Amino acid sequence: MSKRRAEALPKFGYHVSAQGGPAAAVERAKALGLDCMQLFTTSPRAWRFNELSDDDIAEFRAAREKHGIGPAVVHTIYLINLASEDKETRDKAIHAVSEDLIRADALGCEYVVTHVGSAGDLADWEARRKAVYALNRLLKRAEGTEPMLLLENSAGGGRVIGRDFAELVRIAGDCRFTDRIGFCADSAHSFQAGHDVRTREGIDALLEPIDAELGSDRLKVIHLNDSRTELGSNHDRHEHIGQGALGREGMKAWLHHPTLRSLPFILETPIEDEDDDARNLRRAKRLAR
Repeated sequence: MSKRRAEALPKFGYHVSAQGGPAAAVERAKALGLDCMQLFTTSPRAWRFNELSDDDIAEFRAAREKHGIGPAVVHTIYLINLASEDKETRDKAIHAVSEDLIRADALGCEYVVTHVGSAGDLADWEARRKAVYALNRLLKRAEGTEPMLLLENSAGGGRVIGRDFAELVRIAGDCRFTDRIGFCADSAHSFQAGHDVRTREGIDALLEPIDAELGSDRLKVIHLNDSRTELGSNHDRHEHIGQGALGREGMKAWLHHPTLRSLPFILETPIEDEDDDARNLRRAKRLAR
């Protein structure tokens, strides 16, 4: 493949482990041959945030500069529910997301991705109102930080918020800090939530609320995943690239979409064999050609 052809490919990344420190995540990304990356800054299953030392920060920044990996995306922990009817849960989520914005800023990361959470027993309008209030509070707490907060769409199970971008755009538009909010689109979640995104037309329909209300430039990151479950299943199960219900043609639709092709594609595919990450990356690049 010619150099010119290689340069035409999208940027590809993985969610990489930060075990051993943030700089270790960069080294893992380099070893995989990635252009960009996603990581947790703390354990994804706990509310605890260990302090990032000056050495952690300096080593991460130096490793990224050395290897030219970017953007770097921080993903918030799994426990986030900014719309919870329980104040303690909501307050913890506010602290956790704002903390990741502050930590991402220190590390020099460009984006922080989060899910909004679940409405639970609340009415939809009340859950959205609580989410807006929470976003205002956490963005105020992280005032002065550079990373953009990206709201990710969900697979749509239960009373989860964000099964479509119309709802996420409405929440973002009601915030006082709308200009600090963007979006992350997950191919598998979109399909599982009932959007047939196996064609360019289906992807256009999914993203139309972003384009119409805030502008297509608010979409900053793509999570490229095939789906282990069928259209509208509402079950969040990722599959290897081209081997799920989206299939090769669905993956190609995302990779060749004119709006998406210039964005970073982060893979979150299953790891069932030690070579799975490398195989999925090769498949994604092959389908992108």
